[in-house]
Amino acid sequence: KGPSIIFRGIMSFKPNIDGCLWFLKNVFPLLKTEIKNLKFFIVGPNPPKEVLKYKNNNDVIITGYVEDIREYIVGCDVNISSLVSGSGIKNKILEASALGVPTVATSIAAEGIPELKDNENILIADDPQEFAKKVISLLNNKELYKTISNNARKLVEENYTWEKQAKKFFEIFDKLIEEYKTKKVSIIVPAYNEEKTIGNVLEKLNSLDFGLEKEIIVVDDGSTDTTRFVVEKFKNDSLKIISHGMNQGKGAAIKTGIQNSTGDIIAIQDADLEYDPHELKTLMQPIIDKKTFVVYGSRFLKKNPCIYKSYYLGNKFLSFLVSFLFGQKITDSYTCYKLFHKKVFERIDIESQRFEFEAEITCKILKNGFKILELPISYNPRSIQQGKKIKFKDAIIGVLTILKIKFWS
Repeated sequence: KGPSIIFRGIMSFKPNIDGCLWFLKNVFPLLKTEIKNLKFFIVGPNPPKEVLKYKNNNDVIITGYVEDIREYIVGCDVNISSLVSGSGIKNKILEASALGVPTVATSIAAEGIPELKDNENILIADDPQEFAKKVISLLNNKELYKTISNNARKLVEENYTWEKQAKKFFEIFDKLIEEYKTKKVSIIVPAYNEEKTIGNVLEKLNSLDFGLEKEIIVVDDGSTDTTRFVVEKFKNDSLKIISHGMNQGKGAAIKTGIQNSTGDIIAIQDADLEYDPHELKTLMQPIIDKKTFVVYGSRFLKKNPCIYKSYYLGNKFLSFLVSFLFGQKITDSYTCYKLFHKKVFERIDIESQRFEFEAEITCKILKNGFKILELPISYNPRSIQQGKKIKFKDAIIGVLTILKIKFWS
């Protein structure tokens, strides 16, 4: 009976507490000087003592939890949204608008709903006197009240019905599905003086059918033999050839390949035939199926030949160190076969130039919260005489790289 206004929300939520107290202290006294019989309803569970002390005032009704908020909204003339902090969509405004009750709000309360326009479908004010003035204008001006009420209701009908919101949700969902849909694979082949094997590697890669569009990116890292000439023989629409003027290292070659890739999946394939390219299809499938963002082919998950015990022990130690420091067991951190969804490189930047790339990428993947799925692969190791390039000093640099990323990066 008589004019009434409502503030509502979960009253243990700090932005609601602050907004309600701001209104009680700064605006409501101004309203009472103009409208003596005005009632202010504060509706919502768990009001704190700072708010409850106003309950002694007969003009302030504090209900606590109510079964059906709609009865209180439609029973009041104006909805108050006087937030002074917080963010996001304020459903309280939309609910009141849907029920035909106009709102006076602060700019913070209104900012999450872009369709709200001052003096059209809502009244907005941040100054206490201006806020009080706008509440009074709604209570005293029937034409203004009707205009704001009708326009607010129309806003909800056009933009915030369940049907409209569901449509927006599915549009976003479809966009995300399309964004993560795997359409193309980029296979990066870093090469330095690999004239004897790179032809066979490219033959096998060209023969593979992943059921996806494919690009092969050969990065010739300053080879001094006929590697570039051999690669040129395989040139086609799916093959990119990039040359470094001088040898920069495996990490630099892979970084160049990644920067020039356009695939949704990025796979690393060495040019030395120690790894069988036909296994790429199996390794790739978990990423295509969206089960993981990263797959490593592990040489230690099945029995494989080993030429040099020092290489075996070095890799085992580096993998143990990564596992211990970054919290996921990795059996083969220095495997060539590393496959990634392109999204990984939106969060990871490669800095390493040489073989320490293997340690860097593994540590940064784990540090950024990605999990690495390891699958068993075959391995046909070659000797130093056959062209194996990694040396003991590379293992030392790998250890330093791991420690740097863990403790100083």
